[in-house]
Amino acid sequence: MKCYIFFFILSFFSLFGYEHTVSIAAIFQNEAPYMKEWIEYHLAVGVDHFYLTNNRSEDDYLKVLKPYIDHGIVDLFHLDTAPTSEKDWIKVQQTAYLNTGVFARGKTKWMAFIDLDEFIFPVKHLNVKNFLKKYDRWPSICINWLEFGTSNIVGRPLARLLMLENCTVSIANRSTKDLKAECLQADIIISATGVAGLIKKDMVKKDAIVIDVGINRINLDGGKSKLVGDVDFESVKEIASAITPVPGGVGPMTIAY
Repeated sequence: MKCYIFFFILSFFSLFGYEHTVSIAAIFQNEAPYMKEWIEYHLAVGVDHFYLTNNRSEDDYLKVLKPYIDHGIVDLFHLDTAPTSEKDWIKVQQTAYLNTGVFARGKTKWMAFIDLDEFIFPVKHLNVKNFLKKYDRWPSICINWLEFGTSNIVGRPLARLLMLENCTVSIANRSTKDLKAECLQADIIISATGVAGLIKKDMVKKDAIVIDVGINRINLDGGKSKLVGDVDFESVKEIASAITPVPGGVGPMTIAY
């Protein structure tokens, strides 16, 4: 699946000079387990600052963000409106990004708008600043966004690695006939299908090890959402000898470049 991520020049000229060359604007909800990884990664590739808008999170996001706020790396905003439909959410998102742009105008030169499960990866440059230098005369640019299918980034490479360790490997997918029978034979189940709740308790044999690589966002009442994996965690944990949670397990795997 291909989309685009946009970088915008918020202003071609700043009277007192820019505080930041490259910033990211993002809206988040209940994504505290991944925030530190996401921020540290983007700092490493040349992002200077983050304008983050909290969409009524109920996790410990503030504990994660406080050190970055104290050091002037993050500006934090809050959404008060609870969207009740996809159409409402688009309006709320647009308003939040517009307010962020107005706030940051004159402070940052380039602004990228992404989500917390997306990572900007400068393929041919050491950092994103070097990439953006040749686009100074343009008001905005877009870069390819690619979400890798599980067969290419997880399934096939992982199968090869396991076979090198003398494991007998079976590969299945969401369309596999009698998937339950295949799963019940496995001592280790590694799921990366992107189907929420696909693996249930009756599909896992006692004391199997379950590694959930899937990451899916499901909608809840009141316009809220949460991240879940491919595995029905609450039921499967009763029978598995070990299981990774989502979030808090293997982490996000979406890369933007």
